[in-house]
Amino acid sequence: MSKQRGKGCGSLFRRGDGGPWIASWFDHAGRRRERSTKTTDKRTAETILREWTRAAALRVAGVVTADADLLADAERRPLSEHVAAYLEHCRLDGLAATHLAQKRSHLHCLLAEAGIGRLSELTADVLRRHLAKVTGPIRREDGTVRPALSARSYNFIRGTLVAFMSWAVKEGRTPAHSLERVARRDVDADRRRIRRALSVDEAERLLAVAREHGREAWYACALLAGLRKGDMVRLSWRDVDFKRSILTVVGGKHGGADPVPMHPKLVEILLRHRGETRPMPASRVFPVPVHDERRVADFTAAGIAIVDELGHVADLHSLRATCCTWLARAGVPVQIAKLVMRHRQAETTEKHYTKLGLLDATGAVAMLPVLGSGSAEQAATGTAGATAGTTAGVADRARDPIGRNPLSTLARPAGLEPTTLRSVV
Repeated sequence: MSKQRGKGCGSLFRRGDGGPWIASWFDHAGRRRERSTKTTDKRTAETILREWTRAAALRVAGVVTADADLLADAERRPLSEHVAAYLEHCRLDGLAATHLAQKRSHLHCLLAEAGIGRLSELTADVLRRHLAKVTGPIRREDGTVRPALSARSYNFIRGTLVAFMSWAVKEGRTPAHSLERVARRDVDADRRRIRRALSVDEAERLLAVAREHGREAWYACALLAGLRKGDMVRLSWRDVDFKRSILTVVGGKHGGADPVPMHPKLVEILLRHRGETRPMPASRVFPVPVHDERRVADFTAAGIAIVDELGHVADLHSLRATCCTWLARAGVPVQIAKLVMRHRQAETTEKHYTKLGLLDATGAVAMLPVLGSGSAEQAATGTAGATAGTTAGVADRARDPIGRNPLSTLARPAGLEPTTLRSVV
């Protein structure tokens, strides 16, 4: 006996003995649809078929819109499928590999720890409980307690999950989300690792120690070009333009390719590092990166305290902060320093990488005009009541706010012309 559609209610059939029931019906566009009910119980299959034909009827009548249908379909899909789609979107959008790996780690941790399976189940309360679990103190099997993660780590995990749900809303996978209600933590009140800038003497000693072991170029790239560790690991010789004194950072934190002007001393060091071997353009500048244990040994040999009396830390990233601090002391506008540091916001450059202190403030105050001397000219120039030596010292600081910095006065290698910031930004 042939199957019949039966007044728009659809029909059920099997393709084999004992297999699941297959539903057949016409959708809202008049197309015949066939779909497995994934059950061998006919009563259950009939209930499923009625729901599918009912949904098609509601679409025809305009009660259910296409958008609502898409939302319902997205809600039926497992949360892991949406996470995979979001990560693929981030990859195609050019997100840096390191940042992408961090997002993947936090989202997969959510899937494993939160015990939820649908988008609608990811609420503000679920996020709060998840953050409390993964960032709070954790007792290990050996009885020790892992301290709570910093506010910065807390905010990063929160931001990752908020960004995921915001993407889901934009893509029409869910109508809205409530994760923005979860408050951020105050990073300034919970600074676990405060880096400091190196002095000129410390930088010179570090380069001298590193030169003996062939690691001078590694530290110079961070110190004089503000490169991150990942930037240096990826740097190849084709990214270094000696003729124009420019190196190009490819695939950095924010993706893309960013040109960075090279200090004459850095050009000299990289030329010496390249030596007479003439490597292939695709060859890495640093085939073997300098790892933390070796870096600590180099800093110690150079007499650089890893942690100073204030608890501030000196590490590889401190060299990047040193570069930014020297730019500030030289009077470089923060907007230009932001371009050199490759930050998206000038606030990051000022707040986290410019390490000015009391000595800088003292030098600035010394350049204020001296009032009450009776000489307008002396008051205007700030030389009234000062000895010749004092005046010369203030003038020297004004010309070279970095202080005694022989790196800024080294001779440029022959045949190399200076590159201004304007030519590369």
